[in-house]
Amino acid sequence: MYLLTQKKIATLTIVAGFCVIIWNAFSDDYGHSEITSDCNVTSEYLNNLEKLLEKVHTILDSHKLKHILCYNTLWGQIRISNFLPWTKKADLCIFKSQLDRINEGLLYGSFQRKFLRLRYFSANGYFIVKDIYSSKPFVQIYVFAKDEEQQMFKRVGWKRGLLPPNCEWTQSLECFPANLIVDPLPVQRLGANAYPVPMGGIEIQKYHYADSWWKKPKVMCT
Repeated sequence: MYLLTQKKIATLTIVAGFCVIIWNAFSDDYGHSEITSDCNVTSEYLNNLEKLLEKVHTILDSHKLKHILCYNTLWGQIRISNFLPWTKKADLCIFKSQLDRINEGLLYGSFQRKFLRLRYFSANGYFIVKDIYSSKPFVQIYVFAKDEEQQMFKRVGWKRGLLPPNCEWTQSLECFPANLIVDPLPVQRLGANAYPVPMGGIEIQKYHYADSWWKKPKVMCT
């Protein structure tokens, strides 16, 4: 019995190690670390980003797709009610259960009619939205699915499917409690516009930035 248990532990260790290797080999193309910040971007860049985010928000609203500010864009809203001055992209979070109910072709068509390119990255479970005439700035839309048993939302994507499913075992699932997404969602200002945000203000950041949410970012600009 003892030997059998040891074999199970060894097998689980090997599987976990394999998952970690795969995870590191295929890390997100666009990170959202908040501990450090890059050099400030121009006011023109931020103005273009603000316009792009408003277009994306309007399209998602037209399809009745629930979405929230999240990650670094939510930090900007919380701290200064605007984009952080070094922001190169806008972050939104959206929910798989609603995406599954809409016509994918109609959604892509809505973006195309606004001269926007929508692309989905299945490995990491997010969309990238760009103007068809420019690669920057861009909006990154992270897709979350609700785990009914754990009552948590967690990131989708086949890469995360290789990881243990329990939110307590790995931060890479980027879980947060389902009770932070309750209708009607609060609406807060970000620049000249207003957007839905999760319940509890900073609470979601305590999950997405468990080791740094209380810190101020270090500016790494040379």
